[in-house]
Amino acid sequence: MEKLLAGDVFEVQTMHGLAYIQYIHVDEELGQLIKVFQGVYPKSLDEDELKKLAIQPERFYIYYPLSAALRAGLVEKKVYSEIETNNPPFVLRNGLERDGKVRNWYIYEPGVKPYLVEQLTDEQKTYSEKAIVNHTALQEYIDCINTLPYDKHPIK
Repeated sequence: MEKLLAGDVFEVQTMHGLAYIQYIHVDEELGQLIKVFQGVYPKSLDEDELKKLAIQPERFYIYYPLSAALRAGLVEKKVYSEIETNNPPFVLRNGLERDGKVRNWYIYEPGVKPYLVEQLTDEQKTYSEKAIVNHTALQEYIDCINTLPYDKHPIK
């Protein structure tokens, strides 16, 4: 199997169609970080369409065992495209109240020590939630992310 390069773009089959992800980097503790692109498509996109898609804002970033998925045939490498950032910001829930509301959030921003906040700002609400998923969970997140209100998203 060939080595993953930061910028490699892969196709993922979901219940609703084909989605695209991009390898960003590997973290020693969390594994391989991917960018999930906007949209789910009924047929494969060509190289030019994928390169245009790659420069659009992400749906979310998440840690995912990409090498294992590639070996298992769960994803297919499609194209290489330069990455915009290799260190996106994240939020992480820090406990829930009895009513299900998030108690507070850790904020992870590049170059800044993680810190706690009670409420997310509008900008922080656009950050992906720091999480590691398996292939099935990735497919489910891709399929449901646009159909749930913000506070019900599994990762955003």
